[in-house]
Amino acid sequence: MARKPSKATLAATAPSEADLWKIQEPVAKEALDFVTGFLGCRMGANNDELLDDTAKGRLMAILRAVSIVESRHGTVGKNQPKRDPIQCGNPNDVWWRELTGQLGTGSRFVRFPGLGNYWANEVGDAAEREGNFPPAAMRGLLAKLTDGHKNASFAPAHSYVWGTLYLIHRINAKAGDKSYQCGDLSRDRLIDGAVTYNGGGVADYRDRLIKALAEFNDPLAAVFPQTRFRQTDLLAETLAAIKRSGHAVARLEVTYLNSTSLASVSIDMLGPVTYRGAIKVLSDELSLGQKVPDDSEINVCGPIAKKITRSDPEFQQLVENVNPNIVFKDEEGTGADRMMTDRLRSGLAKLAPLVSSEWTGVKLRVTEAWDEDNEHAGASLHYEGRAADITTSPVDGSKLGRLGQLAVDAGLDWVYFENSAHVHVSVKK
Repeated sequence: MARKPSKATLAATAPSEADLWKIQEPVAKEALDFVTGFLGCRMGANNDELLDDTAKGRLMAILRAVSIVESRHGTVGKNQPKRDPIQCGNPNDVWWRELTGQLGTGSRFVRFPGLGNYWANEVGDAAEREGNFPPAAMRGLLAKLTDGHKNASFAPAHSYVWGTLYLIHRINAKAGDKSYQCGDLSRDRLIDGAVTYNGGGVADYRDRLIKALAEFNDPLAAVFPQTRFRQTDLLAETLAAIKRSGHAVARLEVTYLNSTSLASVSIDMLGPVTYRGAIKVLSDELSLGQKVPDDSEINVCGPIAKKITRSDPEFQQLVENVNPNIVFKDEEGTGADRMMTDRLRSGLAKLAPLVSSEWTGVKLRVTEAWDEDNEHAGASLHYEGRAADITTSPVDGSKLGRLGQLAVDAGLDWVYFENSAHVHVSVKK
């Protein structure tokens, strides 16, 4: 008769924390990206700086620690750990009851100015209206919403999306800030806020979080600088220093991640010469005729396969963009300007809050998307719903250059300041 494995043997063969997190991490990352964008999260002393990769990494670290403590990434516990890794869907807990309207209006979610604020009983509908909302987290997938994770269809996507929304809100509220204001993202701030996420039901929750962080080398222990320098400012200072040195720049190539952060900088220098003229520092606006990246649309996004009509099977793959933060011209009166691929819809959903935060009272406006009337060149990506022409609402031609850069910041695959009437954006398949 075979021997029963010892506890030591079982422990040695059990999946590591890192292995368990690899399973959850893609869902958690999608949730974090959505929530920080939905809230319009900002950081810094004045809460006016976009979150950078380091900041998002710190938020991901506290989310990972919560997942360890609540369910060891979906493997431990009696309250549906596999479905609900961060335990946001317990039907008896305050948060799920707030989200489902059982406790009146509930908590107030204050987003970045211009995005609009919501009570807890409203925030679910508002989030699900966003074009980039993770579809697997839709509450409509649950047979009985108030039952939370008791529903057989409750999934980790529900847990991470709705749990992350509440976690970030609680972290910032505990620090005395608004839901979107992430402040200095210090270790104590994040841990203190995560304790309030638990609601006080576990006396040693803080100690458990600290132990959980130690399992993956506690990335929060690294000091997060409260005074942060914009990379574009540092570049400008560097160029000024080159100018003072008497050297000349033969070639300057800068790739932007967003309006304040750089992906790469390449500078080719000439020897010491008498300085003539100013060194050009790249603007935070596109110039008329500029393309990003500087290549053809076909090379970047790929050619169309066919012109899609309403009777084609491919039409069923297009989605209707109903984002309330975007104005659609719809001059045809057919709703065609709202039809597009999901990738384009997601890109515009990321761009819309950037526009609203850049200019008070201004929204993103789409004048053309899918074209069923043959109004564009024969191979236009408009015919596959992969391209859009955009302006601001109210219309202001002076804002188009900056709008183009914001489109680059939002991650649209190809951006072209086409003419004085609009900016053209397109996406890959």
